[in-house]
Amino acid sequence: MRNLRNRDGFTLIELMIVVVIIGILAAIAIPKFANVSRSAKQSEAEPTLKQIATLQQSNFQKFDTYVGTTAPGALAASLPGYENPNATYFTFEILSGSTTAMCARANPTAQGTAAGLVPMYITQSAAGAATDARPTRTACT
Repeated sequence: MRNLRNRDGFTLIELMIVVVIIGILAAIAIPKFANVSRSAKQSEAEPTLKQIATLQQSNFQKFDTYVGTTAPGALAASLPGYENPNATYFTFEILSGSTTAMCARANPTAQGTAAGLVPMYITQSAAGAATDARPTRTACT
C-alpha cells in the first residue's frame, strides 16, 4: 500500500490556471484603462474652452466685438481675464473673432498627440446659436 504524505502547496496545474485567469483579466482591464485615460486627458480642453467662450462673451458685451485671432501662447495678452491653465496636453488659441462670431481651438501638444488626442473647438455667436459654448470635435465653420 502507498504511503500518502502530507501535500502542502499548489500543483503546477493550479498555478497555471491562476496565471491564465490573471492574463484574461489583464487583457480586459488594460484596454479599458487606456480608453478611460485618453478620455480624461481629452477632457482637459473643455473647461478652458468654456472659459474662453465666457470671456469672449464678456468682451462682446463691453465692446460689441469678439477678440480676434490669437497665436497659441498669446491668449492671455489678447483676452482680458484669461489665465493660462498650464495645460499638459493642449494649447489654446482663438481662430477667428469678429462682430458676429468667434471660434477657439484647443490643439493637442506633442504629448497630447502621442496620447491620441484630437483638437477641440468652441464657437460663440452674437445671434446665440443652439450649439454655442459647447466644446466639440467638429471644426468651426
